[in-house]
Amino acid sequence: MRPEASGRYLTFGLGGETYALEVERVEVVLETTPITRVPKAPPHLRGVINYRGAVIPVADLGVRFGYGPTDAGPGSSVIVLNISYGPDEITIGILADSVSEV
Repeated sequence: MRPEASGRYLTFGLGGETYALEVERVEVVLETTPITRVPKAPPHLRGVINYRGAVIPVADLGVRFGYGPTDAGPGSSVIVLNISYGPDEITIGILADSVSEV
């Protein structure tokens, strides 16, 4: 393993595959919460959620990666992340089929 790749990661399942995120980027993992659709949004943007009084966009990476829509029913999760987007830090949620331990 490369030294720059070592660290703590949160793993999650999506479309039968396993992915990992740096723990430092993860703010919280929520059980699936009601997602409000946004008119005319691209298919991979499922909508928005209210998280602590803030409106957070929720992306469906299953659609983006070609697996099809992620089931947002019981057992799925929304991972709330803080990511860099150009010069800004933004908060976004992503849908996951399952979330594993760090």
